[in-house]
Amino acid sequence: IFAALLNIVLMSQGALTRFQNRAEIVQNGRVAIERVSRELRQADALVTTLPSFEIKFQDGHDDTTLNYIRYYLQGDALYRELSYYSFPSAPSTHVRFNDTDQNGAFPPITIIENEIAAEYISALQFSGTPDLSIKMTLQKGTTQSSFGTIIYARNL
Repeated sequence: IFAALLNIVLMSQGALTRFQNRAEIVQNGRVAIERVSRELRQADALVTTLPSFEIKFQDGHDDTTLNYIRYYLQGDALYRELSYYSFPSAPSTHVRFNDTDQNGAFPPITIIENEIAAEYISALQFSGTPDLSIKMTLQKGTTQSSFGTIIYARNL
């Protein structure tokens, strides 16, 4: 009887762990898709050639400065990088990523912040314009779940 009860307890613990893992990756996936989608809808220009496993675009939230946002996968984490481009002769003047100086040189990038936006992401894909498709797969332990959405980027 004791062995049977122990087996039931162990099976229940395994089921609880799988349920907790599923809940955590679903929450992470939902937050990641919402955040990326919101920023892409307001993007002013797309830098990345799609399809790609990362995406970089001109930030459309702030009209007073010219910044770029990049989402990329490193390990099992989705990172959000905020950056700008400027020429050494005028480091406080933000310019477009593809501008050139009088010698034909492109501006160097300055990274303002680089933070984790979501965890447990094992695969990421961006494709299509102006209807952008985002697909991601999340995994924690043996629990795996896939998410996807199609958004319309208004300004692209």
